[in-house]
Amino acid sequence: MPKAANPLDPQTGRRNRLVTQTLAQDVTNFLQAFRPLQKSGIYPDRPSGQTRPIMHCIKRWGMSQAMTVEMNCIRTPDSIALVDDLGERTYKELRDDVWAFAKGLHKRGIGPKDTIAIMARNGRGIMYPFIACGYLGARMMIINPASSGRQVTSMLSEYGADALVMDDEFAGSFEIPDGIVTVIGYGESEGFETMQQLIDEDADIAMPEKARPQPMVLMSSGTTGLPKGVQVRTPKTPRILGGIVDRIPWRPFTTVQLTASMFHGWGLINVNIALGTRSTIIAHRIYDPVQAVDDALKYNVDGIVSSGVFLKSFVDEFEKRGNAKLPNLRFVVAAGNILPQYVYERITDNFGEVMYNFYGTSENNQISIATPSDLRAKPGTVGRPNLGTTVKILNEDGSEVPVGKPGLVHSACSLTFLGYLSPKDKATVRSNTLSTGDLGYIDEDGFLFVYGRADDMVIRGGENVYPKEAEDVIARIPGVDQVHVRGEQNGKVIADVDAWIVRTSDEAGAQLTEDTVKKTVLELLAAHNVPDNVFFVDELPWNDAGKVVRAKLPHPSEFDKSGPGANPSAGIDGQK
Repeated sequence: MPKAANPLDPQTGRRNRLVTQTLAQDVTNFLQAFRPLQKSGIYPDRPSGQTRPIMHCIKRWGMSQAMTVEMNCIRTPDSIALVDDLGERTYKELRDDVWAFAKGLHKRGIGPKDTIAIMARNGRGIMYPFIACGYLGARMMIINPASSGRQVTSMLSEYGADALVMDDEFAGSFEIPDGIVTVIGYGESEGFETMQQLIDEDADIAMPEKARPQPMVLMSSGTTGLPKGVQVRTPKTPRILGGIVDRIPWRPFTTVQLTASMFHGWGLINVNIALGTRSTIIAHRIYDPVQAVDDALKYNVDGIVSSGVFLKSFVDEFEKRGNAKLPNLRFVVAAGNILPQYVYERITDNFGEVMYNFYGTSENNQISIATPSDLRAKPGTVGRPNLGTTVKILNEDGSEVPVGKPGLVHSACSLTFLGYLSPKDKATVRSNTLSTGDLGYIDEDGFLFVYGRADDMVIRGGENVYPKEAEDVIARIPGVDQVHVRGEQNGKVIADVDAWIVRTSDEAGAQLTEDTVKKTVLELLAAHNVPDNVFFVDELPWNDAGKVVRAKLPHPSEFDKSGPGANPSAGIDGQK
C-alpha cells in the first residue's frame, strides 16, 4: 500500500522525510555537483580575500537567500540585481532595502519561526519578503494568486500566518484574520502600510543574531477546497542546484529574463540560482510579449526562463522586429507544462541550439532536464534524470515497468518535499520514490518521456488516448494560434475528447474549420485521437504557470454548433 504523508511540526519541519538518501548517496551527489557549481560561480574558484566576512554571513544566516544577498553585497555591490516594474536595483540597494524592510517587520513583532505569507507576482513584491525571511529566521508561505478569497482566508487561519505581504490588487478580496501584520508589497491600498514605508522607516531595532533558515511552504493552486501546503526543506549546501547548472549554462553575472512565476517552485529555484551566480533578474508582474522582447533586446539577455505559451508569444513578437538579434543568448528554458515540439523548433530556428526543457513538480523538486542535443535527438523528451535524482516508472502496485512501457513517474532527490501541512493530504511513496501523478516512460537510452497527468489519459475503443498528442498536431495547423485538448471519461466506455482553439487573426485563421482540424488529426495520428468536438474561442484561460485553467473553459453545452463548420457564437468572451 502507498505510504501516506504524516503531519509535520510546522516550526521545525523535522518529523517526516517521505524519501531518504544514504550518507553514501549524499557524498556522491556533493562530489558530482561540485564542478558544475564551481563553473557557474556559485562556488568561487579561489578565495577572494573576503573569506572572513563571507563565513560570518554563512554562520549568521545559514543557507538562506539573505546570506547570498549579503555575500553579493560584499563581492559585487554595484552589479544590477533586479529589473522590475519599479526600476533597477543593485545588489547593495537590494540588500539595504530588504534589511530595512526586515527590521520594520521585526519591530512589528515578526521574528524567528514566525510565518510570513506572501501573495504577490514577480518583482520586488515577492523577492523582498522572500529574502527578508532569511534575515528574520521566519518561515515563508507562498500563496498562489489564483486562489479564491475564501481559500486565502482559510489558509491564513488554518495553516497559520503571523504576517502577510501582498500586492495591492489583492487587498479587499478576502478577509484577513485578526492579529496578522499586513503589508502591501507592490503598490498601495488605503488602510494598509506599504513595504516602501517600512523601508523608509529603517527602524532602530536589533535583529536576530543568528537566524536559522526555516522550511518553505508552497501553496498549491487547487480549484476547490483548501489548497495543499507543500513543505520544502532548506538545503544545508547549494549542491541541489548542481543538477540544474550541470545541464543549463548558468555563469557568473548572467542576465536572465524570468517570466516563470516566482510563486511556483521552479521560479524560486531560478531566483536562488541567479542570486548564487551574482546575476541580473529581469522580472515583471504581468507577462507582456512586447515588453519581454523590449527588455531582452535592451539588456541583451543571456538566458530566458519561461513556459511554452509565453515562449510562443515571445517568438511571435520577436519575429516582427525584423533583423533583431540576441547575440548573447545561451539558454531558453521551458517549464510548468510539457514543451510543445513546435515551440522548440521555432526557438531553435530563431536563436540556434539554446532550448532546454525542465521537468519537476513542487513536491518532487527537480527531476530531469533535456538539453538542446537531447531535444534534437529525442523529440519530446524531458531528458535524463538530473544529478542526485532517482527516477522510476512504476505500476500501481509499485513494481517497475519494462523499458519503453508507460507507467507512473516517481522520483526522489535531497529536496523531495517534507510532506503536506495538513494530515488530510496524502502523498504516494513507493520504492523510496514519490509519485508525480504523471504518466510516462523511459526509453532504452535512459531518456524520460511524459504524456501528462495520469488522470488526463482516457480510453476510446480500447486504446489509451493522450490529449497532448492531438494537441501537438493541431498546434501546427495553419490558422491555429493556441489550442487545448481535453478528454473526459465520465464513466463511459468510449471517452469524449474535445479541442478548444484560438484562431490566428489572418486569412488562415478565418478559413479554419472543425472539419479541417479533424481530418488533419486523422491523417497524422489515428481515429481514436480525433476530437469529438472542436470549439473556437476568443482566448484560452492561461494561468501564470502557462497552463490552461480547465475550470474556466466554457462548457461544450454553451456552444452553438448550428453554423457552417464552426461555432463562433461562444468563447471565453462570448459565452451564451
